[in-house]
Amino acid sequence: MNVPQTYFSRLSAPETEVASTGRRAFDMRHTDRYTERMTMVALRLADETVEQIDQLVAAGWSINRTVFVREAIEAALARALEEELDRQIATALERVVETPDEIAALKASSRAWIESLPDEDW
Repeated sequence: MNVPQTYFSRLSAPETEVASTGRRAFDMRHTDRYTERMTMVALRLADETVEQIDQLVAAGWSINRTVFVREAIEAALARALEEELDRQIATALERVVETPDEIAALKASSRAWIESLPDEDW
């Protein structure tokens, strides 16, 4: 079975292919260093949610429940950060108010610059 390369699987710890099953598995040489930077968090999930996660893990979306949940949280955090940056950019752009006089001055200076360019013989 070929395991799809997904956004989630790219975020996880170093992995190796298990030849006999085609499933992914952690390269255990790196596990201690990888997990020592983490805090364990316990959470409760609805039975239906756990069943859906188990189905996705069985389909190869992730190597186990823990990695699936961690990668889903990391993806949600990345989306939230991106949305916050988008909001900040939009707010900053809204602050740039150009008056009709500013627009006219910009057009005039652009026209003057274009007219100052030397003619080209094409």
